[in-house]
Amino acid sequence: MGARAAAYGRERLRRGHIQHVDRGSLAFTDGTVAMAEDALVVHCAADGLKYPALLPVWDPEAIALQPIRAGLPCLGAAVTGYVDATRDSDAEKSRLCPPSPFPDTMATWARMNVLGTQAAMSFSAETDIKAWSGGVALNPARVAPGHPVSATLDDARERLAKHTKPGLARLAELAGTI
Repeated sequence: MGARAAAYGRERLRRGHIQHVDRGSLAFTDGTVAMAEDALVVHCAADGLKYPALLPVWDPEAIALQPIRAGLPCLGAAVTGYVDATRDSDAEKSRLCPPSPFPDTMATWARMNVLGTQAAMSFSAETDIKAWSGGVALNPARVAPGHPVSATLDDARERLAKHTKPGLARLAELAGTI
């Protein structure tokens, strides 16, 4: 046991894959190790994210929450809630908020960014959603009310507007070839 682990009353084991955890013991393929009855076992190798097939967020029976905005799950969830509250048609809601995958490869990272950026462009084209999201602190692209005029910010926004579509097209190509 390392000095740091001992100081916190923890012991680290490396004996391969755990087959089963019971109160007071860990079962490995080659035997069992005793542990305290009240020990906490943290399975750090477990899948943190699942990678299910993408479904429409809205269908007549349920809402299937999924990421809709690359890298900004909290903002995506807030936009999903806003769209759900302000639109009547499931088809319109799904058009505005198409799902994007969690990435687990370079190709799915590229796909997540393509789909998430397309979704952001879609819902940002709606006047009410753009106004609402411009006031939401979760939106890192918003300019806070009362922010001073800035030539640097204006320049950055112009460059982003100029390069987003060609960059997105190239990223879509890479998503199919990575």
